[in-house]
Amino acid sequence: MTLTHKILGDQKRLFLWLLLYLRILGLAPFVDVEGKCKKSFVYQGLSSSIHTISSVLTLAFILSRLRSSNSEIYEYLYNYWDQSLGIIMVTCSWHFLMSSTKLLSIVRFLNRSKASPLPVDWITYVIIGVNVIALVYASIENINLGERYSFNLVSIVNLGALFSLNFFLALFLSIVMKLFTCELANLTDARLTSTSSSFENTVKYIYPCETLNERKTRYCEDNNATRSEIVPESKKMKSVKESNSLLYLIKKKLISCNRTAGLIHSLFSVVVFALLAYEQVNMVLLVLYALYDSSPSHFWSLLFFTVPSALKLWLILDSQSGYIKVCQEGVHRVKRLIAEVGGLGPRYEQEVWQLRGILAELERMPRFTILGLFELGRHCLLAMGSVVLTYVTIAVQFTTSNNPVTCKPFTCNCSLC
Repeated sequence: MTLTHKILGDQKRLFLWLLLYLRILGLAPFVDVEGKCKKSFVYQGLSSSIHTISSVLTLAFILSRLRSSNSEIYEYLYNYWDQSLGIIMVTCSWHFLMSSTKLLSIVRFLNRSKASPLPVDWITYVIIGVNVIALVYASIENINLGERYSFNLVSIVNLGALFSLNFFLALFLSIVMKLFTCELANLTDARLTSTSSSFENTVKYIYPCETLNERKTRYCEDNNATRSEIVPESKKMKSVKESNSLLYLIKKKLISCNRTAGLIHSLFSVVVFALLAYEQVNMVLLVLYALYDSSPSHFWSLLFFTVPSALKLWLILDSQSGYIKVCQEGVHRVKRLIAEVGGLGPRYEQEVWQLRGILAELERMPRFTILGLFELGRHCLLAMGSVVLTYVTIAVQFTTSNNPVTCKPFTCNCSLC
């Protein structure tokens, strides 16, 4: 067992570490009261003060670097594009702080979860390692930048916190969705499997010599023919009530999952849109500046910052894959269970009605849409890649062209004119 695995452990422990980091940055103004997270208005005020100071420091940093420049467009973008990240992350931090009530509801839901969290996979370890190295390098650059522009230590720490927030918010979204998917899979897999076993036991009580599928086949053959065995009515009612109560509990928890999924999407919608827009344009500018400065040192610097950006994009775009897969598998499982239980006869009409309610909740599980514009998923990666390639191709054509684009008059040589 590696040292990293001992520290991070499973996904739940990593989630708690990230939540602690957000508390340090003032984005999660919560306190633990007897093991329960509660919102603290004192911490809320302190967080607002911290972010006000951070916004002022970021604005001062941007204004201090503004200067007239007659250099080429690539050099101009190289000097001023990094400042846009500060503006974006200040906006995201304020959005996160103002949505702290939604975050509190999400944290409470995940803390109540009884599902066993999965261990952190090696891909997440690689993404964390690469981005931490990039953050350390960026911090060193900020220190050198501070010496050049006479920034104080507070401004440098503020810039480092904003740069780190760029990655840790993407990681936080990924871990939250994985924990939420574990809880949803526990409901649609383990609970429904136990429900199917409950129906099997009910059939054994009433028809001791038959299984669930045998009972379904025989019911279709004898067309509601009554059995000669006499089973106490109290035993029948007890089995039916147990299955009904279990189905009602599953439906109630699915309603809570539906509400929590909506909160997650509402909380991260603005953040994901800002990060996707920034990282996409950032990768375009990194490639374009490589055309301007083709030195080996800049090539390695380009590779050093392009890889973390691509990994952050993968974290965001892949965060919904497991969630969508579990929803689809749950829908198929419930449909199959409805068909099996529906063949048992009129006695199980109430159970079928409960299962159809569960099916409706699974089909209503919200998909992550970015401000209602498009659905988040792996398919976005292909679209973003094509957009980046298109802009780079256009820029290369304009850069390598020696003559300006001109419009020549069209001369018709046909016999009709």
